[in-house]
Amino acid sequence: IDDLAMDVVWWEGPEFLKLNEEHWPKTELVEKKADEQLEEINVGSCVKPFDINSPVRSERWSNRKKLLRRVAYVRRFLCNCKVKTGRVLSPELEPDEWRAADEVMLRMCQRESFPDETAELESKGTVSKKSKILKLCPFKDENGVMRSKSRLEQVSWLHEDFKYPVILPTMHPYVDLIVKEAHEKFGHAIGKEATLYELGKK
Repeated sequence: IDDLAMDVVWWEGPEFLKLNEEHWPKTELVEKKADEQLEEINVGSCVKPFDINSPVRSERWSNRKKLLRRVAYVRRFLCNCKVKTGRVLSPELEPDEWRAADEVMLRMCQRESFPDETAELESKGTVSKKSKILKLCPFKDENGVMRSKSRLEQVSWLHEDFKYPVILPTMHPYVDLIVKEAHEKFGHAIGKEATLYELGKK
């Protein structure tokens, strides 16, 4: 502040402003000829578009519901950006938004745990005979989630999620969150069978 108070240029401007205009410094302007070719410079964008299917660090979360809420709101935002009318502005998430967020995480989990099988199902509709999940008769549902065919598909009254359970890896942070949620739902008082029952509903 003291230096600024003593700065004459700051308060009064440069000395040449006190002179007549004819004594001001001359600035030479270089005009570009019309027939001269301007140099073309290619500038690449450094902004990476966000992909809702890109990996989400589920190991950073200790609560599955909070993780899904974040994914659901991001997904809603991206969907709202694509439309001019009919945007969803409700502060509360709809049931289908929760389910869609879960499907995002399940697809990510499966891509990371079964990369070869995921690629094979997308390109060929079947997995290699060497696949460790071949016996599960894997297929992808209409939402891109990998599921297993079972004998229960013949039971007409059974829900589709029970007929065709989601294929989950043994070790994955998101699977850990699902198991943790199942245990907390019943006050940590359930055994292996009850936990598997809850997982079968995913």
